[in-house]
Amino acid sequence: MAGQHETHNDALGQSDFRVSYSKSTGWLVAIVTREAHLWARQNANSAFFSNNGDHIITDLAGVNLLVRNARNDGLRTEYIGPHRLVRF
Repeated sequence: MAGQHETHNDALGQSDFRVSYSKSTGWLVAIVTREAHLWARQNANSAFFSNNGDHIITDLAGVNLLVRNARNDGLRTEYIGPHRLVRF
């Protein structure tokens, strides 16, 4: 990815956020990098943060909004599904 949306993680292929789903916890967005932590503090509703700030618990609409907005700001997200890994 070239241009203004290129990030620190482009060369590494590392994701800033990691999304997963389980029936017991629902949608969980792990905050992986420092940049993601700073971005989430500025852009995500703090009511959804865990007590230690390392993940966000939300619904599917919240995941979609976070992925879209984070991607627009040059951050990367990966979804760990039951059958495969998808990077956005």
